Amino acid sequence: MRSTIISLQSEAGFEALYKHAPIGILAVGEKGLIEFANPCAEKIFGYEQGELIGKNHGILLSSGLREKHRGHVTNYFENPSDRTMAAGVKLNGHKKNGRSFPVEIGLASYQYNGRKIALAFVNDITEHERAKDELRASEQNLHFLIEHTPAAIAMFDRQMRYIAVSRRFLKDYQLTGRNIIGMSHYDVFPELPERWRELHQRCLAGEGSRCSDDPFPRADGSTDWVQWELCPWYAANATVGGVVLFSEVITAQKLLEERLRNYATDLERTVKMRTKSLQQVVTQLQTAKRSLTESLEKEKELSQLKSTFVSMASHEFRTPLTTILLSANLIDKYSNVGNNPNITQHIGKIKKATFNLTGILDDFLSLEKLERGRVKASMADFDIVKLADEIAEEMQLAAKKDQRIIYSHVGSRKIVRLDRNLLKNCIVNLISNAIKYSGERTMIEFETEITDSECKIIVRDNGIGIPDNEQQHLFEAFFRAHNTGTIPGTGLGLNIVARYVKLMNGNIEFKSKLNAGTRFVLTFPQAA
Repeated sequence: MRSTIISLQSEAGFEALYKHAPIGILAVGEKGLIEFANPCAEKIFGYEQGELIGKNHGILLSSGLREKHRGHVTNYFENPSDRTMAAGVKLNGHKKNGRSFPVEIGLASYQYNGRKIALAFVNDITEHERAKDELRASEQNLHFLIEHTPAAIAMFDRQMRYIAVSRRFLKDYQLTGRNIIGMSHYDVFPELPERWRELHQRCLAGEGSRCSDDPFPRADGSTDWVQWELCPWYAANATVGGVVLFSEVITAQKLLEERLRNYATDLERTVKMRTKSLQQVVTQLQTAKRSLTESLEKEKELSQLKSTFVSMASHEFRTPLTTILLSANLIDKYSNVGNNPNITQHIGKIKKATFNLTGILDDFLSLEKLERGRVKASMADFDIVKLADEIAEEMQLAAKKDQRIIYSHVGSRKIVRLDRNLLKNCIVNLISNAIKYSGERTMIEFETEITDSECKIIVRDNGIGIPDNEQQHLFEAFFRAHNTGTIPGTGLGLNIVARYVKLMNGNIEFKSKLNAGTRFVLTFPQAA
């Protein structure tokens, strides 16, 4: 505030002015004593009304300024010319309670009854200083956050000069070791296309933009692919202060995506060829099945055909099917980089076809071993809850969309004496059927129960059910109910389950209602 000589025109008017002024006003005589203080000044320094009158003005300054300020006052009365008091110096006031606080002080002088009076205009700038400190800290935190964030981020002012930049940005754009703060983006990347400059100007006008894959020409003539987003940032006065660029170099992902597409196409072609071959064999087998009822001689011929097929399938088809499934899983694992729904769809088809064909082979191999008497129950003690948890987790991966497999155990006893492998095959087969013959968004319940005399395994679904007039044939080999339609299957699964249960001295029962689901119960005797 500049010093001014004031002539008092009206004592009443002056009194009204200083009483209602929104800043502190103090009148100080040549001896440095306070002659009056307005209410705002008393409030600022924490004094009661009239308490400051007659006190030396130095009590309102911090102890380090009092002695020095005495000379300033003497000089001021000797030469009350226009000047700014304590220009460039940070002043601290001193409250009655002893607390120090930042203030701004301006001076003016006037003549009163032939005496010189100095008016001090005081403003408490505590909140202002706090706001400045908070702003400074906020800016430092922002710069630190941008620098250390693991993403590629750059912040620019309105002239597209770098304000802050992340280490990842410097690495991705081969700028590590360079100090580009304050430099123009166009000087750092002179090869930028004109369309990017236009996007920057639109962003400075408040319009953000983004792109998921954009070619980025390098100075050496090569081209990278990037995904980016431009956002305006706003200054305290609500105007656009500059631009923030988020980017990621995705060249490696683009190349991998292209290789995966080519690989998926080749793999799909191979699977189609092998699937066609296997379907032809299965068709031949189904034709042979229908001839079983014609004569015993034909049954012997079919048995020979079955044995030939099982032997051929074991050696010729299981190895390539395993390779196909492994390759499909690898593609599924790494194809998320490209997020290509076509690849995901084709991989799903490959997996589904492979699982179906593998299931067919497993059924025939199991049947072959049973008929030759090569399957024996090897009874041993094991934790059935642990086995059931493993099965539930594995089968959840094979479930349809939104199908849930819910497992529970009844009783405190967990150890049973059965053939672990045969029991697992039985449970997996029952849950697989529940998955296959139930719709999406359904629940499959799987329960184990152990008492002193027996062990029960229960599998319950809400699927298509089994027609009443066909339930008597359910455990016959190659039987399939007429309502299964185009759902793939061999008709051997439940036949194999029933024979495995019998080998372990157990019993299998079921209840089913058309379009309302099926409940299977396996019961095995246990020693107390």
